[in-house]
Amino acid sequence: LYENIFINQKPYCPSDLDNSLGTTFWSVLYFTSRYDNGTNNRIGKQKFEALVRSLQESPFRLCPLIKRVHCSWHLDLPLLVDLIKLLMRYGVNLQYFSNFLDLRVSSLLLPRVSQFYSLDVTPPVTIPAGPADSAYYGKLEVLLSHYNWENLRAVTLHVNACTFFPHIGKPLGIRSLCLNLRPDTYRGTYLEQRYDRIFDVDTLQELEILSWYNTSESTVGLYEMWNLQDFWKFRNIKCLTLLSLVANEPFLRQCFQSFATLRRLKIDYLFDLQVSPKIVDFLSQSKPQRPWNTLTSN
Repeated sequence: LYENIFINQKPYCPSDLDNSLGTTFWSVLYFTSRYDNGTNNRIGKQKFEALVRSLQESPFRLCPLIKRVHCSWHLDLPLLVDLIKLLMRYGVNLQYFSNFLDLRVSSLLLPRVSQFYSLDVTPPVTIPAGPADSAYYGKLEVLLSHYNWENLRAVTLHVNACTFFPHIGKPLGIRSLCLNLRPDTYRGTYLEQRYDRIFDVDTLQELEILSWYNTSESTVGLYEMWNLQDFWKFRNIKCLTLLSLVANEPFLRQCFQSFATLRRLKIDYLFDLQVSPKIVDFLSQSKPQRPWNTLTSN
């Protein structure tokens, strides 16, 4: 029950791909979606309070059971701080703490990040504004220095990895990468390097790319700006997710040709664009060694 906790402020709704509300892996704060947002937020906060209260009442027994925490983006920050303080003191087996957006959370996690298998590099503010300043990057450099690169298995970045990532001795052997494309963190402070110098091309299996550019800024040029074609070198990608990007069929077709073991594809393009019949035909002609589990287009 406590090993993998998904903390949701709003209803976590089932889909045709997951009718179990995620509980095959995650323990979620279950509540239905038949209420309005105000009621949902109140119920979500109450359940979050109950979780924290349970941990406070039995910290030595319950906190060591927690290995993985996944946050949603609308959590009550004071409650989240209370949870983190408990885990920093008693959560000796905590390995993952992911999907948060607040730089203050990163600082609070410092006592245990050397044992983490996950790394989340947060943005300067939730919604992109002006370019990030040197003070923001300076804080990130201090935070990153506390991580053990050999441990990492999952990385979420709200910065441009090519221009803001330490030049480590060898590529990270991570399994999962979530890359957030943001205009405010496009330019970093390090000398530019390629993705295959940062992440090991053989170990990466899950790739999620999410654009935070607004509709007036978004163009096909984002693919070139962010060097996304470099990911074609990562031949063992099994799960590919593209969110809030403009459609780019040549890029997608090359992904299919490069990722011979691709099993799951999720696309949510801007402007309500659907996957074209050409792409579906291309998938239908794929070789037998590429067994498709799911294809989702939102």
